[in-house]
Amino acid sequence: MLGFYLSGEHDTLPFSEVKSILETYGLPYEEEIRVKQLLLIRTDERAIDIVSRRSAYTKEIFSVEGIGKTISDVENLKIRLSKSFRVRCIRIGGSMRDLSCSDVERKLGRILLSQNPNLRVDLNNPEEEVLVFLSDMVVVGKSLKKVDRSLLKIREVSARPFKHPSSMGPVLARAMVNLSRVKEGDLMLDPFLGAGGIALEALMMGIRVIGIEIDERTAKGAQENMFSYGFSEEDFKIICGDSRLVKLDEELDSIVTDPPYGRGSSLRGERLEDLLRDVLENILSCLKRGGHLVISLPHWLDARDIMRDYNLTLIEEHRMRINRGLSRNIIVLRR
Repeated sequence: MLGFYLSGEHDTLPFSEVKSILETYGLPYEEEIRVKQLLLIRTDERAIDIVSRRSAYTKEIFSVEGIGKTISDVENLKIRLSKSFRVRCIRIGGSMRDLSCSDVERKLGRILLSQNPNLRVDLNNPEEEVLVFLSDMVVVGKSLKKVDRSLLKIREVSARPFKHPSSMGPVLARAMVNLSRVKEGDLMLDPFLGAGGIALEALMMGIRVIGIEIDERTAKGAQENMFSYGFSEEDFKIICGDSRLVKLDEELDSIVTDPPYGRGSSLRGERLEDLLRDVLENILSCLKRGGHLVISLPHWLDARDIMRDYNLTLIEEHRMRINRGLSRNIIVLRR
């Protein structure tokens, strides 16, 4: 069983992102336990490398060694270790405040040393690390892979040469691409390209991209952003035009987009619902059967009528608060 320690940035998206990545690569899984920031599932060990490469919300991957309701349930686990080690205790969301993490680390460390007398504790540079998560339950595991999420920061909106007030940050953009179940070499369309935040994350994962942007200055800015991160015109195609009118010849594996709404965005006098219908009328026939449409919509727009009109199946929906007056829904649909 593998454990995925997820960021606490959203209640549901991190869990769905991991499972979407597994589905993308055809890795079967059985969901065993889902608690605060922890997903424990049985799946192929190939998931370690794939999820660590792709995920925006995963912080660490570990093998699950034991689960209990209290710390006493896991104190006498037999954990096979063959190198220097340390114990690291992680408290999630203020859980189990009656326990001291340092006490847990010392106590479990002593137990492991008694079970493995040839081992030694190395607090600074251990070869193996035993994890103790204090969440809605106690989960013990061995660390397999730490995910360097700091790499996403170099693509933050503030770090890009061309900036737009409504640009999407790299974490959510990457998660949306993952929810669309595309892999290396697949073709993704963003019909509301903007400054290219979603497209940039897709390119970073080896996905081919077509972007459509109606504003010439913004289209050139998106291209500048792609170039600044080492991509060339062989990797992506940007079309300056109206997504309601642009004709595409390519078959699309997915459509991932964040239409304009809220502050900093302009609909040029259009109603968002009407604009979406016109765009889908034009491009949806290019999406392959079984392909996914992932779209960010304001909370006040009910997309169910649109889904029915275009025979789309709702896979999942995630609510995200933007500010006091606006929330967005991340909606995943399948054609």
